[in-house]
Amino acid sequence: MKTLHKHNIFHTRYSRIRVILYFLCFFGISIAAIAFCGIDLPSLFHIALLMAATIAVLLISFPDNHLTDFIIFLLAPITIFYLAEWFTHVPWSRDISIDVMALNLIFYSIGLWFLFFLTGRLRLSLILLSVFSFTAAIANYYVTMFRSIPILPWDLKSLDTALSVANNFTFSVSYEFACNIGRILLFFALIGKVRTSIPSKRSIHKLRCYIVRLAGTGIFATLFCFYVTFLHRDDLTSYFRLNDTLFTPSTMYQQNGLAVNFIIDCKYLNVEIPNGYNKTEAKELLDQYQTSSPASKKPNIIVIMNETFSDPAVMGQFQTNKDYMPFIHSLQKGSPNAITGTVHTSIVGGNTANSEFEFLTGHTLAFLPTGCVAYQQYIHSAIPNLVQTLNNANYNSYGIHPYRAAGWNRQSVYSLLGFQHRMFLDDFKNAPILREYVSDQACVDTLIDLYENKTNHPLFLFNVTMQNHSWYDKAFENFDEQIQLTGIDDTELNRYLSLMYESDQAFEHLTKYFSNAEEDTIIVMFGDHQPNNYLIRSICEKNGLDVDNLSTEDLLKRYTVPYVIWANFELPDIHIPDISINYLNGVVMDLAGLPKSPYQNFLSQLRIQYPVITSMCWQDSNGVYHTWDEPSIPEPILQYKKLQYYQLFDATANRF
Repeated sequence: MKTLHKHNIFHTRYSRIRVILYFLCFFGISIAAIAFCGIDLPSLFHIALLMAATIAVLLISFPDNHLTDFIIFLLAPITIFYLAEWFTHVPWSRDISIDVMALNLIFYSIGLWFLFFLTGRLRLSLILLSVFSFTAAIANYYVTMFRSIPILPWDLKSLDTALSVANNFTFSVSYEFACNIGRILLFFALIGKVRTSIPSKRSIHKLRCYIVRLAGTGIFATLFCFYVTFLHRDDLTSYFRLNDTLFTPSTMYQQNGLAVNFIIDCKYLNVEIPNGYNKTEAKELLDQYQTSSPASKKPNIIVIMNETFSDPAVMGQFQTNKDYMPFIHSLQKGSPNAITGTVHTSIVGGNTANSEFEFLTGHTLAFLPTGCVAYQQYIHSAIPNLVQTLNNANYNSYGIHPYRAAGWNRQSVYSLLGFQHRMFLDDFKNAPILREYVSDQACVDTLIDLYENKTNHPLFLFNVTMQNHSWYDKAFENFDEQIQLTGIDDTELNRYLSLMYESDQAFEHLTKYFSNAEEDTIIVMFGDHQPNNYLIRSICEKNGLDVDNLSTEDLLKRYTVPYVIWANFELPDIHIPDISINYLNGVVMDLAGLPKSPYQNFLSQLRIQYPVITSMCWQDSNGVYHTWDEPSIPEPILQYKKLQYYQLFDATANRF
């Protein structure tokens, strides 16, 4: 019996503690999945099998030799790769080529060997790489759920903003997520069996050991630098058949791999100087559009960029118990003092600040790195923009956002843009709340109050609302949901449409007030972006569309929202069915009878030829849409690219 006990394959010391801890982990993810998704017996059985396998690995002794350890070590990169990818998609179900897979495995292999030489221990290096990779993969999973776009390098600069709204995100656990956590736990149990390290106990070998470790660390750090440089090569995309469809970053990540795609995206952190750009020539071109016509009038200008305001009907027909946008729809049918149409955005599901950036500056995200947040990355000093132009025309300017000032660095950016007054959540302490946010009606009341207490100077009020911010999975006692779908069972979409109804009613209230105001006033309202994919999935399915695999034509519809320009005086009889956000401020200046800056004059001329320019596409004067992967770009658009670079980086002393 003593002999049997001595060679028993089951551990006795510490094994019970490890088994209990792993059991609690499996139990926890199972309970979480049940809580969010209900009971799913096949999935629970799958988790139970993974738990049984994990406990078996914990209890069974592995052969105590270096060969077993190095087999686990060598197989670890491909295991980590598949487990990391598995959070957002089944890795082998996508068209990821062997070559691209190899590029990803090189990343994990270099990282593993680097950590091995750095730490001198196989197990520790495996744990460190695994924790890093799986943490990144889980973060990417939830970010993709939150905004339908994966993590991008510049998101790291927006971490404070992400944390400020994280408490509004529902961290749900699906069975697919729980099963993959189970696989990861099994993998951690396996690498826990590794014992090999670089020997250094004997003092005679210590120096030699440290030299080997230092050399190995340096070699693999150098290899990683070469690896990154290699991935940034322009000819890499075609050679390895990488997906470079920049307007579908989720698909890019699935087909290129999380690690490879993230590193490739890093090359866009810096804005490339346009081909043929010359600072002096750009200034001379801009000077050609200088005008000196005086203002014919100075009406008050109110701009409301409404959070996640959109009309889901662009994706297909559906029925509701009553109109969810009655006032806006009535204006769209025709009004002597309103201009309506579709505004094309560069974003969907998030990154609100980029729509602000496009409207206030006249710039387009098309010429900036995909997924960037301009407020975070490119505004570090005063730049020419609409606020400066109106300040110079003796307007009193307000930047208003009823949420935290730190979000998207607005507190700093609004000051640099020139807003004379800035209002954030602290200025809305007693404002009515709808769900968890300051309501649109509260914003309207604030705008009216600012008008009633204005000085002799005309007002420019720029209000970014918060009422409609995701998510929509919770019911609130302070929210009377007015809209119900008929023929579609979708509680969250009902809630979203009810919010659109509240925004519509608040906007109507604002226009009714200013209909009787003494001073001429122009009011603009448009959405910053559409909601993320999950919310409109049921509408797409009803109309035969797969929201995750839309055609280019249907995908472009996801980047459209309604706009309204209303005034308490008769507007010119013009029709602008399609426009992109970057052009919108120039139209407002024309309607207000105000002189435009040279840059705005240039954009007004460009809009005649190309009425839509976004990060997704550009539209020609015949209404044909073109994507940016076409072999040639028209010269006027290339001029725009040069002038934008000049305005954003080289013209800080110039007027907008």
